[in-house]
Amino acid sequence: MIKYLFIAFVLLFSSASASVAETADAAANALIVAASRDVAAAQSLDEPGVADLMTRLTLITSARAAVREVLQKHQTTALAVRIALGEIPELSLESLDAAIEEARITLAQGITSCSDRRACVLNLAEGIANDLGDFKSQSQAFASIAIGLRDAARAPALISFIESRSTLSQSQLDYQTAKLLLEIAHVLAIDGQVETAVSVVESIPESERSFMLRMFATFLLDLDNFDAAARLVDHPSLSVSDRDELAGDLMIFNARIGDADATVYWLERMGVSADFQLKEAAEAASLSGDASLSSFIIAAMPAGLHKMSAEIWAAGAARDIHRLRTLVDEISTLDTTAKENMSINLAAQFYFLGDNAMGDHLSQLANKQDDVQRKLVDLYIQTDQIGSAIDAAEKSGSQLDTAIAAISVGILAMDGLAAAEQFIENQGSPVYSLTQVFDSLKAKGRLAEAVEFGESDSYLADRAIYLSAIDVDRHDTLEAELLRVLGIRDRKIMVGALAALAYKFDL
Repeated sequence: MIKYLFIAFVLLFSSASASVAETADAAANALIVAASRDVAAAQSLDEPGVADLMTRLTLITSARAAVREVLQKHQTTALAVRIALGEIPELSLESLDAAIEEARITLAQGITSCSDRRACVLNLAEGIANDLGDFKSQSQAFASIAIGLRDAARAPALISFIESRSTLSQSQLDYQTAKLLLEIAHVLAIDGQVETAVSVVESIPESERSFMLRMFATFLLDLDNFDAAARLVDHPSLSVSDRDELAGDLMIFNARIGDADATVYWLERMGVSADFQLKEAAEAASLSGDASLSSFIIAAMPAGLHKMSAEIWAAGAARDIHRLRTLVDEISTLDTTAKENMSINLAAQFYFLGDNAMGDHLSQLANKQDDVQRKLVDLYIQTDQIGSAIDAAEKSGSQLDTAIAAISVGILAMDGLAAAEQFIENQGSPVYSLTQVFDSLKAKGRLAEAVEFGESDSYLADRAIYLSAIDVDRHDTLEAELLRVLGIRDRKIMVGALAALAYKFDL
C-alpha cells in the first residue's frame, strides 16, 4: 500500500512539475514573440521622422524589457538558454543595448537637425504624453511638461483636461492647479527668478493662494533666501493664520542660526502663537547653546505638552539632571499617551547624558525602545556626534531606516556630500537614505550635486537626469543633453526633461 501511495505521489509531483514547466515555457514564448515582433517593427521604419524615431526607440526598449524578463524569471526555459548561449543573436541583451544606443543617437541627431527645434521637442514630448496608457499618467506627464517649461499659462488647459476625465470637485481642481503652479514657482526660484515665481504663486486660485504662498516662503527658506521669504509676510493674500505661521517659520530659522534679536522680533510678529513652532524655536535655541533665548521662548509658551517638551530639551542642553528628574515627576500626572511621548523624550536625554539606569526606566515606561533610540539619534546628530548616532541607530530596530537616513542628511549638512556618500555606501546604500540625501540637495537648490549623487544610482538615475535638464547653469551641447534625457526610463519624467531642454536652450 505504501509503495502505491509513493508511486502516486511521484506521479502527482511529476505532473505538477511538468505543468509549471509548461507554464514557464508558454510565458517565455509569449515574451519572445512580442520582443521579435517589436524588433522587426523597429527595423521596418524607413527614413523615419522624429516621431517614428521615438517609436523605434520605444519598440527596441520594450523588446529588451521582454528579453530581460525571460532571462530573469524564466531562465530555465529552452528559449532563455538559447538566448544566453547566443543562439538568437538579434535578441541578445548586448545586441539590443547597441540598438537602443543607436536609436537614441539617431533620435537626438534628428531633433537637432529640425528646422524648428522647439516645436520638434515639444511635439515629441506631447506625443509621448498622449501615448501613455492611463489618464493619471497622462495628466502627470502634461504637468511635467508645464513645469519643465516654467509655463504657468499651460495650467488652465491641463486642469480642463483633468476635469473632462474625472469627477473632481471644484475645490479639488483648484488644489490640483495650486500644486502645479507651486511646482513651477519652485523651479523658477531655483533658477533665481524669485519675483517671477511669486507672480506665479499669486495666480493660484484664491481658495488655495494663502496656504501656497506660505509653502513657497518655506521653500525660499530651504534655499536660504531669508530676505525674499520675509518680504512675503506682509503679502495681502496671506490670511492672518498663515501670516502668523510664516512669522513662526522665520522665528525658527533665526533660532537655528543663533540670531537672538531676529528670533525675538519674529516671535513678537507671530500674533496668535503656534505652540509647536515655539517648541521648535526653543529647541533650536537650546541646541545652538543660547540658554537665555531658549528660556525666553519657553516663558512665552502656554502650559502644555509642547512647553514640557521644550523644557526637556532645554534641561538636556544645559545638562541639568536635577531639572530633568523634576520633569520625570511632573509627567506622572499626564494621561497614558502623553506620558509615553514625554517618557521617550526624557529617556533619550538621560541616555544622552550617560544616566543609562534612568534611561532604561523611562524606556520601559514608554514601552517604545525603538522610538527612544531614534530620538537619541537626533540628539547625537544635532550635537555633531556622528559615531554615537550610528551606535544608537543600530539599536533602533524598526526605526533603523529612518535613523540611518537622518544621519546621512546630517552628515551632508555638516561634512558635505562626499562624506554622506561614503557613509551611505558603508551602510549598504539603503534606498531611503539615498532618496533623502537626493531630496535634501534638490530642496536646497544644489542641483549639480544632486545630479552627481543620483546619476550613479539606478534608483535615482531618472530623477538625476531630469534635474540636469532643469539646471540652467549646466552647460552642455543640446545633442549631449538629449542623449541623456532619451535614456530616462519613466516617460512621465522624460517629457518634463525634454520640455526643460526646450526652455534651457530656448530652441
